[in-house]
Amino acid sequence: MSAFATAATMALEHRNTGGERRFKAVQGKASPTRNSGQDTHCLELRLLLDRYDKDRSGTLNAKELSDLLENERDDSISPKLARRPTDDEVKCIIRTAAAQNNDAVNICEIDNAIYLWRSYLRNQDIVDALFFVYDTKQKAFLDFHDFKRYLASLNGGLDPQDADVNAILDAVHSNERSIEKIQLTLATTLW
Repeated sequence: MSAFATAATMALEHRNTGGERRFKAVQGKASPTRNSGQDTHCLELRLLLDRYDKDRSGTLNAKELSDLLENERDDSISPKLARRPTDDEVKCIIRTAAAQNNDAVNICEIDNAIYLWRSYLRNQDIVDALFFVYDTKQKAFLDFHDFKRYLASLNGGLDPQDADVNAILDAVHSNERSIEKIQLTLATTLW
């Protein structure tokens, strides 16, 4: 791996460890024990759902989620980087954040969707640089072999086992056995 790619990967890992709430390992399941902080957070999620669920379905469809991601700003993201996600980005976020393969996120998955979007915005320059290095055919995704090469670079040059690569692809709900830009920060965190 080039010095540039190594530096980019290190910066990506550093940005993702700074107190950010981790993507929920068990998606869509509430914790059996609760405290007042969790209750407050659940209330915040309920208020977000109520504010953006225009069709009152109890979930956020692609347009509703896009509205939420555009309007709910995070102070750690430069206003220059804040923007509305594209339709393809929203589809990827829903596919990755949703525990069920559907076209919407429920209240338990809103956190995951917000995490994916904010993490991507914070790291977009680094993700773009890593895709420049590892997406050699410029497909706008890392196929299994490109992704495995990327993981090997994080692993001191040692190739990861196919089962380990597949486990990460499963965790990010990659039906196509590839990683899109929005999924790379999560996949790096999981590795």
